[in-house]
Amino acid sequence: MSILGDAQEQQSLVRHGVDVGAICDCLTSFVMMMDWCCDNGDNGDNGGAASSSPSLSSLLRKFGYSWQHEVISDIISNLMIVLSMMALNEPLCVQMCRHDCRSCEQKRNTNNGDTMNGTAKKNENDHRGQLCQIVTRVLSLANVDDIDGSGENRPTSQMLEACLALLWNIALCESTRQLASEHCDERVMSVLVAMTRKSANDKLRSRASHVIQILSTVESTQQYLTSDIPSLVQCVTMSSSSSGGDIKTGDILHAVGTIWNIATSAESRQEISNCGGARALVSLVKKLLTGGASESHTSQQSDTLQLMYKVTGALTAVTLSNSICGELGELGCIDLLFQVLESKSLKQDLSISENTLSVLSNLAVDERNRELMRTMDRVKLLVSYLDLPKGQSSEDDQTLKLAERASNVLTSMSVEVSGGELIRQAGGIEKMVQLLKAQDATNGATNREESTREQCEEGGGAGEGGRGGSGDARGSQPRAVPHVGLVRRR
Repeated sequence: MSILGDAQEQQSLVRHGVDVGAICDCLTSFVMMMDWCCDNGDNGDNGGAASSSPSLSSLLRKFGYSWQHEVISDIISNLMIVLSMMALNEPLCVQMCRHDCRSCEQKRNTNNGDTMNGTAKKNENDHRGQLCQIVTRVLSLANVDDIDGSGENRPTSQMLEACLALLWNIALCESTRQLASEHCDERVMSVLVAMTRKSANDKLRSRASHVIQILSTVESTQQYLTSDIPSLVQCVTMSSSSSGGDIKTGDILHAVGTIWNIATSAESRQEISNCGGARALVSLVKKLLTGGASESHTSQQSDTLQLMYKVTGALTAVTLSNSICGELGELGCIDLLFQVLESKSLKQDLSISENTLSVLSNLAVDERNRELMRTMDRVKLLVSYLDLPKGQSSEDDQTLKLAERASNVLTSMSVEVSGGELIRQAGGIEKMVQLLKAQDATNGATNREESTREQCEEGGGAGEGGRGGSGDARGSQPRAVPHVGLVRRR
């Protein structure tokens, strides 16, 4: 199975037309069999299969088969692992998620003749495969109150680990993420949240966290996570306190990453603010600057960079709200953000600088915040990001992004005459002209793609206090980018 993680082997599977459906059907059969074996099949919930299940159920119970049976656990887990590795290849992932079992296929085929009416055709076109249903079915059987507990009606930890790995890779594929989200109902999301909070199994905690963060980028899933905002904010708050050493880095990353993604809605931002989320994020930035960023140990430095990346990302999302922008200014957030830009240890990750400049761009919509930014040293620092390497190429895309983010901040600051004068004195006008020339010289298709992406991202701020509108003199628009960048499970 390990070779399936190799890209060449995945492409080979595609070329040779591997029967992904057969593997999906095999997994479906075993999961349904265990449903019947336990008390889930006797109530008729399995689409007509329950009528024949009592005899099968009795037979399986007689021989001691249950979710906890070692052979059953190994078979289901290994099938899910195989599928999770195959899901690393997007065409295979799409194929397995759109596949439906043979019996469903036969039923549809009977409608392909003269009896095929408009409704039947619509149902056929809208048909979704059963793999996501099976995966979420297994997850839904976990005991929320005793997440690591065992029982003949509960899947083993081995199954749940494999199940999360498969769901992780399905959700990471952009073509199937929405489908995965649609099958993760309130029950499934409550199980995932319970795993991140209560499980002593590090693999379950980590994988459930990643799945939640990915799915939280989908609007239909965010509704199930709103109630978890107080707990997420509390985790961030405790992590920045003097006793925060007891909280695992993974838990903090989960909390901040989830806040980042669910803060795309106005309701969630308001709830985050009500729970003290703005203060908690600022406190975490301060702690990372005063403590974590100076650590020399490689793993600690890596944790600091990951945390700073996500906390600045979360700030880009929450600053889509006018009220939170004002609050952050009062909390000293602007001073801290400029310290982030000046930090040598943090500059090695350009994504952190990009997030930080985006937060400052959003904060600059507030007049009081612009006043805090209007010093020569800070304007010079922002102008320094307008410098582009000679012979700008596609490899310098992130440098160009940094220049664009800095120019957004400066554009907002130039609304006041005093701000414009500081920019002129710092040489900002000449460098902005050079930036425009560099952008004009780049490939036109790249520019059009970036323009389209920016418009989509900025749409999240429209309708709230006029932040997304174009009727005022503000040069930059508030923006927040959902975070999905996680390594796929192999």
